Amino acid sequence: MMEIPITFRDELHFISVTLIHGQKAIVVENVLLDSGSAGTLLDSDIIAQIGILPRNKDVLVYMTGISGREIALEKMIDGISVGEVTVSPFTIQMTRLSADLGFNGILGVDFMLAAKLILDFASVTVTTAA
Repeated sequence: MMEIPITFRDELHFISVTLIHGQKAIVVENVLLDSGSAGTLLDSDIIAQIGILPRNKDVLVYMTGISGREIALEKMIDGISVGEVTVSPFTIQMTRLSADLGFNGILGVDFMLAAKLILDFASVTVTTAA
């Protein structure tokens, strides 16, 4: 098992993810590790830096959360990595996130299941199953 570094801030868990798109990659910091979110959502302004942009063929989805109902685009990317674990290809949701939120995305259960992550709330660690 490999331990994945997390940051604990304001009673929330944050992690860094790497997005892979074509020959480019970007590390996105301050991504909320959210076991209550079915999907993975990332800030559209940040991921645009590596050419992940809205296209006409993208699927429009509605997300419901604490702040109400939000619109996002669903997009297939080449891969997403946390630590040494990569899920490829992977579907993300992208939208513009308010700077007031204090995070750049949400890593949801879709990735956690695909990557076989183990969340240990007793020791506040995230590890891989293999």
